[in-house]
Amino acid sequence: MTEINFQKLDELYNTRPLTSVIPANTQSITVQNSDGTYSHMPVSEAQYYTVSQFQDIITDASDIVKASSRSKLLELDLYLMYTKFPSIQVAVEPDLSAFQYILVRNFPLPPTLSTRKGKVKPYKYPFEDFLLVLTGYPAMGPHGVHIKRSSPNWELINKALKDKEDGQEHVYEEQIGGEDLSAKERRTLSAGGWDWLCFHYDSDDGDDSWNFNIRDIRQGDCLAKYFVNLQVALRGEFPDA
Repeated sequence: MTEINFQKLDELYNTRPLTSVIPANTQSITVQNSDGTYSHMPVSEAQYYTVSQFQDIITDASDIVKASSRSKLLELDLYLMYTKFPSIQVAVEPDLSAFQYILVRNFPLPPTLSTRKGKVKPYKYPFEDFLLVLTGYPAMGPHGVHIKRSSPNWELINKALKDKEDGQEHVYEEQIGGEDLSAKERRTLSAGGWDWLCFHYDSDDGDDSWNFNIRDIRQGDCLAKYFVNLQVALRGEFPDA
């Protein structure tokens, strides 16, 4: 696996010049400031700013595609995760150029789970490791995540995600449904001690409702938001969990 160097990414995204993402034929740009307001400037002024200073960037022609390749999109998505959850460490299998899995280590769990019966139960360990299959990324989101069967938090995580109506468990020895893993790969993960955690995007008709915005991933579904939602669910606050 290839480890993601978040320190290097932090330096990159905080120093990258605004001119590096502006198409050559652009005459002017509109930027969204951190307070939500918009400013208009000629492209000649862009040399004085960095990409990280603005929430959004729009040229006089179209939205800027800030990352054109699958690997760059994942890199930016993981960086957004890191800004929200700075304790995480991420490894990519086999590497960013041809990734299939990512391992997210030291993801911060909420201190407690508030159950539907009003009880508050603490997690035994404050961090958890999750394995994600991303063969269809970015067009498809994670079809659930995998958690170690030996995790001290296994039982409480399962309780947090039980179905409200029928009490059905959401942690299984092998992944159910989805086309991102072959039967052999599912058996390999299970034999390696990984259980599948059923937590993914669904629409009312049962189809995957993941909607990744390639122009600005903060405006659509992304891994950073996925893990925010997972953390909310593990507190017992996710409405459909």
